[in-house]
Amino acid sequence: MRSESACLAAAAFCLYWTLAFGVAEKAGSSSIDIPKLESSVDIDGQLWEDAWSRAAAFTVNEEVATRKATGAMLPPGHETALKIWRSADALYLGFRCENPDMPMFMNAQPRGRDGAPFSDECIEIFITTPAGGSRSSRQFVFNALGSMYDGTWCSGAPDKEWNGEWQVAAAIVRGAWYAEVRIPLSDLGRPGYILINCTRVSYGQGRKSRLSAWQAPGWFDPVFRIDLDK
Repeated sequence: MRSESACLAAAAFCLYWTLAFGVAEKAGSSSIDIPKLESSVDIDGQLWEDAWSRAAAFTVNEEVATRKATGAMLPPGHETALKIWRSADALYLGFRCENPDMPMFMNAQPRGRDGAPFSDECIEIFITTPAGGSRSSRQFVFNALGSMYDGTWCSGAPDKEWNGEWQVAAAIVRGAWYAEVRIPLSDLGRPGYILINCTRVSYGQGRKSRLSAWQAPGWFDPVFRIDLDK
């Protein structure tokens, strides 16, 4: 049986992030502003640091079915909150992924680097950068246990040969899981700007899945622009 202090700590953690994420607005279809902070955090999935309270807030709640937007948003209890900020040399993303069936039911398993975390309860991040007059895409995927996949997306097909120096950690609580991500700008070629999108796959009991996106459809061709040279 869990101790009373452990239960209180878990409850405080959930309350802190309910308040800290608050009501997040969905971004528009162009440039978005995120703060540049002189801060550092431990990539441990806990998201306690002050930098997260000052990050820009969004939602990844646009429902997708058969790779098309349904026009609906995910219902309460299944929502995904996203926070983003940056330092001089890295991009930071924090997620709160609601799932009422967790942790009693969890469709995720430990996988080696570049396994198949996209088959699990997971988040996918797509980042496109300008490169020599064309554009190249990076794909970052992790599941609720922190197993990682990364690669490039070229000519409509994935290529997992590229491995970055990015970091991710996940933490599971009752009714949700959290993830903390650090992507060095060197992983992206230190561009002046990036285009970004995120999607989430969640599973309930019976392996019934839900797919949602920050911007749907078109996550392989993201439209949200973040300027990094300001």
